[in-house]
This record gives sequence, structure tokens and C-alpha cells, in this order.
Amino acid sequence: MKQYCRYCAHCCMQDDDLYICIEDNGTSNKAFDNKSIRRANKCKRFMFNEIAVDDHDQIYKSQEQRAKRKTNVQQIKMEV
Repeated sequence: MKQYCRYCAHCCMQDDDLYICIEDNGTSNKAFDNKSIRRANKCKRFMFNEIAVDDHDQIYKSQEQRAKRKTNVQQIKMEV
């Protein structure tokens, strides 16, 4: 699973386009913009939260869930 700051429990919205990462120990607070929270990362303190911090109506869907939705179209077999 890829990690995104927008789906991390440590990410908090500070302003409309400013986000703060509050780690467990509280010693390091990092500020991010809207583009940064949408990039994949490899943070060691990542804690998954399925609700996006920038859009509370958006819930995380894995690639498998998205693929199932797209392949719901029936295929027609044509014979010559």
C-alpha cells in the first residue's frame, strides 16, 4: 500500500492550504502544502486513516476496489 500524508492520522489541517504533521512524541511538527500531502511517501510514523484530511467526504479506496468498479462492463463476443 502506498502512503500519503492526506490519509495519515498524524496529519492535521491548519489552514485551507497548510497542513501540519503531528508525530506521536510531539517533538517534530512539519508543515506541508496541498501538493505535498498528495504525494506518496515512506514515512516511518505513518498511521492509516481512511478519511482524507483535505476532503472529509472522500474515503480511501484501494486499487482492487477501483478495478472491480471499472470492470463491471460486459464484453460482447463477435463471430465471423
